[in-house]
Order: sequence, then structure tokens, then C-alpha cells
Amino acid sequence: MKVYSADNLYSRCYEKYLLAKQDFCSINDFYETFQINNRKMVINLLNITCAEGNEVRPKELWEVIHKLDDNKVHNEEFLKSLKEFSSLNFLLSICPHFYFRKSEKPDFILKNENNLIGLEVTSAVSNIEAQV
Repeated sequence: MKVYSADNLYSRCYEKYLLAKQDFCSINDFYETFQINNRKMVINLLNITCAEGNEVRPKELWEVIHKLDDNKVHNEEFLKSLKEFSSLNFLLSICPHFYFRKSEKPDFILKNENNLIGLEVTSAVSNIEAQV
């Protein structure tokens, strides 16, 4: 199993997001191991959380995310994809048997045996949040 540097976290996410545009993937395809400080962590790249253990985002992972954000190693497209894939992860945590492929409209195509389901990721905000 390959172990990636923490500095490659966002680039590996982006590469996986591109892979999901080309072919159907499973949630397990998005688990990769990173060396964060002196600790190896299996990270779920769908939403950048720990895939193993009791901590969703331990302090070391938060520090890496903040460092990457501060260095602006992402763009608007990446942030939009991260939100969509994070939402998809919530569904897959309940229904892990689905395979998925990224598309434009709908945002994802889910596959289960012979069934295909279109999934559009939306969000709701209050009037106050929209004004802000």
C-alpha cells in the first residue's frame, strides 16, 4: 500500500475526483494512506476524514487542511467538487453498496446491480445566509 505525504492530500483528492468522472467507483477507491506527522492515517478522500479509528478529523489532519488552505493549493472547482463528494459520502455511509460516477447533470450516477440512479446535490440556505 502506497503512503502519500500530507502535502499531497488535495492533489490526491483531485486525481480521484477526475477518476470518478471516467469510470464507476466505490467508496473504497477513495481510501488512501497518508503520513501525517509521525502517524499513518487512512483518509477518506470523498470528505477528507479518517476512514479508521474513532476520530473523524484528529488535530494533525486539521492542521494539514488549514496549512493547505492557507497556501491556497486549491481552486473554486476543487472546492465545489469537495462539497459534492462530501455530500455523496453521507449517502454512501448509509448505502455503501452503490458505485458512482461523477457527471454534470445530474451530479452523480449511482449504480447498483442493473439499476442506474441520477443524483443531483443541492443545498438549502436561509434568507439570512443567502444575503450574507
